[in-house]
Amino acid sequence: MEKYSHPIQPLMLLDDQSPLRKGGVSRKGEVTISTDLQGYIFSCAKGLGVLTSALDKAALSIEFLAQSVKPLKGSSYTHAEQIQFAIENYFIRSATIYDRALIFANHLLDLGVADESTSHLQMVTNRHVKRYQLAEHLKDLGKVCREKNVERNAIIHHRSYSKDEFNQFSMIISANEVSKQAGEKAPFPRKAVNDLTDAVLSDHTADFEEHLEKVTRSLNDFLDTAAAVYKIRRASYSNKADGEATT
Repeated sequence: MEKYSHPIQPLMLLDDQSPLRKGGVSRKGEVTISTDLQGYIFSCAKGLGVLTSALDKAALSIEFLAQSVKPLKGSSYTHAEQIQFAIENYFIRSATIYDRALIFANHLLDLGVADESTSHLQMVTNRHVKRYQLAEHLKDLGKVCREKNVERNAIIHHRSYSKDEFNQFSMIISANEVSKQAGEKAPFPRKAVNDLTDAVLSDHTADFEEHLEKVTRSLNDFLDTAAAVYKIRRASYSNKADGEATT
């Protein structure tokens, strides 16, 4: 999978007034911000970066799952545990995308809410979010991202992914691995286990890819509108700065 890209990224990152392009950095490595306009651009770019990174990490987790055909050499964890980890990783990663979208919307509209305090209800009912027609896009994105919430919540509250079919698959692999370690004959033929592993990986990979495509389409719609909002909000900061300069 290619890394996610959207026209809003160069719009913010290559903004000629961005402090990232001005090159000001303190000795501590902090970006120097000289104006409210620069602060707004930097805040938006930072929020966007966290959001797109969340999508890229979800895509990367699918790649890791697809490449889990063979166990990691030298690992103390069983092959089934490694595959389970890769599956759980996608559920968790895909769920964070919506949380990051809410945070980005907060930065975009400069609502002043702390990132850790940003919530779904708070954002979709906010009059500014509604005014700029972002509320419906956020609701749609949230609905898509929450399609995997049952599995994600099971991981968080029950500590591991425990779908019945996967548990049976895990027991079969573990039985062969334990038998091998004990120097005994494996109860299941290697080809049958390999075929089963391929099927489990293919099914989950295809399911996750389909889900992430839906998330990406919804995110694109949200960011299309967000790009227009950015231009409007940026212009207001620019006009304010011009007015202060002439007084």
